[in-house]
Amino acid sequence: MGSELCDLINKNGGQIVVADIDPAVIKRIKKNYPGIKIVSPRTIHRERVDVYAPCAMGNEFNLENISEVRSKIICGAANNQLTATVVGKKMHDQGILYVPDYVANAGGLINAVAHLIKGSHPKSWVKKKVGGIEKTTASLIALSKKSKKPMSEVSDHLAEAIIKKHKNKN
Repeated sequence: MGSELCDLINKNGGQIVVADIDPAVIKRIKKNYPGIKIVSPRTIHRERVDVYAPCAMGNEFNLENISEVRSKIICGAANNQLTATVVGKKMHDQGILYVPDYVANAGGLINAVAHLIKGSHPKSWVKKKVGGIEKTTASLIALSKKSKKPMSEVSDHLAEAIIKKHKNKN
């Protein structure tokens, strides 16, 4: 996921800051993106970037390090990025827009469903559903602003309501 994101940012002229625990990954990234900035995984959250996109390791944000975050948006594919619900509240209070991992990862899940249920969901279905992620995210952002509640909380409530609705159908 991180490499794909680097490709998109690079193709659109953006600056890339990367951290990884695997030296082989760092070597490959340096080769593919000569102008890239490499930093330590322990300090990347302190970098001044427009969007911070954790794409691998979870439990990255906690009450101790969230005040050090320098980006205004956190949106990445790593699972379970917050160590506790209260971290989402602290992000919100600091003015950080946090898009939960399951919102950011929705496209991958939609595509996986299409592959699991062969023939049931053609590429056009996948494209339509993935296209709806932007609208869903915008709705969540608007709801978060209107309710003055963290995106993590608003997203969790919506996801729980959807799951409950589908459980009741079965």
